[in-house]
Amino acid sequence: MDFDRVRRAIRRRYVKVQSRLEAGIADRWVPVFGSVLLIGVLARMSVSNFESGRLGPNSGRYADALVALRQSEFVAIPISGAESSIAELFGPVLLAPLAMLVTVIDPIRLLLLVQAIALGITVFPLWRLARQVVALRLSAATVLVFAFSFHPLVHDLAISDFHPETLAIPMIIGLALASAQNRKVLYWLMAAGLILLRFDLGIVVMVWGIVQLREGKPERAIRTIGIAAAWSLGALLILHPVIGVSELSWGENLFRRENVDLAIPLFVPFLFIPFLYPRYLIPAAPVAVLYFVADGVVGFGTPVPVILGFATVAAAYALRRLGQLGVTSVFVDVRLLGAMVLAGVVVYTALSPLSPYESPWELDDRDEIATSVGAGLVELDADDNLRVSESAASIVSGEFEYSEFQTSDFPTAVTASEGDSNVIVMVFDDYPEADSDMLETLSVQLEAIGFVEVFGDTEIAVFREAS
Repeated sequence: MDFDRVRRAIRRRYVKVQSRLEAGIADRWVPVFGSVLLIGVLARMSVSNFESGRLGPNSGRYADALVALRQSEFVAIPISGAESSIAELFGPVLLAPLAMLVTVIDPIRLLLLVQAIALGITVFPLWRLARQVVALRLSAATVLVFAFSFHPLVHDLAISDFHPETLAIPMIIGLALASAQNRKVLYWLMAAGLILLRFDLGIVVMVWGIVQLREGKPERAIRTIGIAAAWSLGALLILHPVIGVSELSWGENLFRRENVDLAIPLFVPFLFIPFLYPRYLIPAAPVAVLYFVADGVVGFGTPVPVILGFATVAAAYALRRLGQLGVTSVFVDVRLLGAMVLAGVVVYTALSPLSPYESPWELDDRDEIATSVGAGLVELDADDNLRVSESAASIVSGEFEYSEFQTSDFPTAVTASEGDSNVIVMVFDDYPEADSDMLETLSVQLEAIGFVEVFGDTEIAVFREAS
């Protein structure tokens, strides 16, 4: 067999097919197919995770905020040991349209669906950035979309909990696209969406304006810096009460193990090439450093979506730098693209919650903690007011009026029973430092102030105020 002849025939066939796709059909259908598929998978898996009781606590908090907003009320969400108004955490302008739908669809499912849609539609601005601005050929643009769609942190953000910061990812890539194409309306819509989404994202927009200044767009850059700086000033005035930062420890917290480990799932799917174009990583740096150096758990926020959004933009420009400019598009070495696909598959398989090793088809199975909480709730009345630990929040949301413990430390009888609650629900996994003696002591203390244990197993304990 003449292998050279076969290879040339395959090469001719490949070039012919690629030419047809490059003519426009791929630009019409690849982003549509990729977006719909990603939305479908993420929405299905996140709802399954919710129904199994594995969802994080933020979904319950924001679901309650939607219901309260629908009733024209403000709501206080317990975050990091402090009561914070929903206006400080999530722009009411962005919440209001969702609040109108809570009578039609369960609020937690609504939030998870919106989050999945936000991640899915990111494919559209990313594809246009890759094809129209960076001028990548079809193969390189497809690999870039593949790296984003199979990114383990995209999957984790979608199914683990509701993260309002995730809605910033399509806005960040849309901002980069609008800036490069000089589309003023789209640019200001994306910038406004970011600063309305979260107060601290005004810092991101401000630094983006500085980047624009370096790219020779002074008028728009100065306006961006001015508006975002004014917004960020408001963020600084409320920063401490919102995120509960008790201390900023640069050397100790910035380089702690969990922060350094985050670089692996963040950048390996892109082969670390975003660092070849650091200009587009800089806007994420201030917010990332703020979260990384904060002492204590920032319970309601994560810098991952911001870093991921700008890393994806930087990766697109880095591929152009690594490629060779042809007549109308940039040719990227197929070996580099193959390495990116391999890295994406390996990291997805090893770290994604949707990896085959994690058995995502079993997400419908009820979690042991959720099963225990559900069994404990059977003992309660609909008008009971609950005080719950973090893991129980999304499970009781929508069924009972509740509040969360205002501290991540193991509670005392006083802190567990404060407020108007007449029922206490404790999930033991929320307090890994607690031993049997501590639990027994708490039980005795609660009984001394009038609470009796109505349900208990190896996962949870439910105490009710004696009538």
